[in-house]
Amino acid sequence: MAATLPDGRVVWIFDDTSVGHVLADGTLDPSNSLVHNSFVVQDGACFTPLMGGVPLARTSLIPNPGPSVWYWPTSAVVDPATDQLRVFALRVEKTGGASLDLSVLDTEVATFSLPSLAFVGLQPLPFPTNTFAFGSSSFDDTSNPAQPEVYLYVQNNCNTYVARAAADQVLSGPWTFWNGSAWVALSDPTQAAPVDWIGLPSSYAPPSGLSSLLCTAASPPPGNGPRAQPGVIAYGSRYLLTSKLADAFTNDVSVFTGPSPAGPWSYVNQIADTTLTNTIAYGAYTTLTLPGTSGPVTVYNTNVSPFVSNPPPSTIQTYGPHFVVPDPAVFPKP
Repeated sequence: MAATLPDGRVVWIFDDTSVGHVLADGTLDPSNSLVHNSFVVQDGACFTPLMGGVPLARTSLIPNPGPSVWYWPTSAVVDPATDQLRVFALRVEKTGGASLDLSVLDTEVATFSLPSLAFVGLQPLPFPTNTFAFGSSSFDDTSNPAQPEVYLYVQNNCNTYVARAAADQVLSGPWTFWNGSAWVALSDPTQAAPVDWIGLPSSYAPPSGLSSLLCTAASPPPGNGPRAQPGVIAYGSRYLLTSKLADAFTNDVSVFTGPSPAGPWSYVNQIADTTLTNTIAYGAYTTLTLPGTSGPVTVYNTNVSPFVSNPPPSTIQTYGPHFVVPDPAVFPKP
């Protein structure tokens, strides 16, 4: 994801980052090291990587709390009261030897000072996130400059839930949660109601053999929304939500519109095709503020698929972000 700073710079936020060299054939050097999170700071046409450690011995920018635990940042907002960057990060634990042997423990907030982007520290959100990891994506709504608000989203079992707070009260609260008709205070965020989805396409169906992964045989019963985290932005007088119908398992990037950051979300169209041999695609969102552009740009990520036998080595084409300018014919008008 990306966050625009008050001085116009853009912070690109990355999870697992290969540090080292790219070979002549485009593959990543197997001797490269891996850090679990990093920034790339864009200032006009200049891009500066930001990590922990020192040259030739880089570490994660948000320090790992233990040898098998790390942070995967998901999104960020600017705190207007303190002029700091708040980065929402999943605390992840490695539970086994396979690539998908992982457990999300909760969400924490990493704070960085501005304009230096020096790491300040970590703090939990002021409500439980060990069951629903709110902050898997976020939206900084500045449509009312007198009272900007932050919305945190989480997708669980094909349901999407949303919480909100004033932009200067991310760490202190109060946070309220959408209950289907109003914003309410809850001591247990799992009692929030999911947002509503309207008009999902008939193509939203489990691929053969993967039904158990697509929320079709779970308890509690699965919802009727995408199996992917949403990326929400203000768009004209309404709101735009970008999501894959199912992260890693479908080849679409789709968009929805709604009257509020809590929806209800109406399906509009597929705006990108993520098909690429031996890869999975995930984490789609749309931005309107990418420097050097004059319209929407959709971003999604790919990685070598863990579901194929003998997967090929990662390359600069298969590991990282992809940028698409949506066709105006299929993109909604603001």
